[in-house]
Amino acid sequence: METPVSAFYKIGASDYSFLLESVEGGEHVARYSFLGSDPSILLRSRGNLVRIDDLRTGETVELETEDPLEVLEELMTRYQPVEVEGLPRFHGGAVGYLNYDMVRFVEDLPDTTEDDRELPDCFFMVTDTLLVFDHVNHQIKVVANAHINGDVDQAYEHALDQIDELIAKLKQPLLTNYTNKPTSSPSSVPVTSNFTKEDYHQVVLRAKEYIAAGDIIQVVPSQRFSVPISVDTFDAYRALRTVNPSPYMYYLKFDELQIAGASPEMMVRVEDGSCGDAPNRRHPPAWSDPGRR
Repeated sequence: METPVSAFYKIGASDYSFLLESVEGGEHVARYSFLGSDPSILLRSRGNLVRIDDLRTGETVELETEDPLEVLEELMTRYQPVEVEGLPRFHGGAVGYLNYDMVRFVEDLPDTTEDDRELPDCFFMVTDTLLVFDHVNHQIKVVANAHINGDVDQAYEHALDQIDELIAKLKQPLLTNYTNKPTSSPSSVPVTSNFTKEDYHQVVLRAKEYIAAGDIIQVVPSQRFSVPISVDTFDAYRALRTVNPSPYMYYLKFDELQIAGASPEMMVRVEDGSCGDAPNRRHPPAWSDPGRR
């Protein structure tokens, strides 16, 4: 039986691919998994500089803008998907990430943190083809979005060829380098943080002061942990989905940059002009007595 993981080994071998999954949840949360690869367009930004790569033509456009989000919005207005009965709300489009620094294009905030990673602030891939796993009906839908820029029949035939190509890849035998044998015990893996224990303690104390003063209502004092690995990052994602199955899981492959994660909640959804979220955050108790804070 084909699974999203086995299909990714067959389909996601390109430099740019993604897997979006709901590993647990009800029908409306965990019904679909989405797998895409071989995008037609790449968009990335860093600061005010934006780069767009058209992988179909080999053309690259670099520009400077006041707001990279407006460039992304303009790019997506070129795509007007047709509603097809039986397909989920997502059946192709831009998949990627926005980092925390992108908030500065929405709100005027200070930028005091050293950027020691030099990664893109945002990175999106636009895919024309997609595998949709329907876990309720036990079906795999192979989707190809046809771009109608001229000859309709030619665009339709090209989409059919893309579907046939994906099906042929799915029929191939599964060949992986996966092994169950650990390379080292957990106690022998060195873990480093971008904070010392004392520095992190001071951050927590300062956050509590902000809350007590009414400047903020909640905060996530995060820190970055780093460990060396000798396994493929997708195998690390497989382990994550086993130890922490979640309604929202993702694996994004941007050539040498791979991102894997799991979340119990949806951050935000915009649909038919309406914006909503589904928060599941835990809040500390609010005391009226300042001495109990």
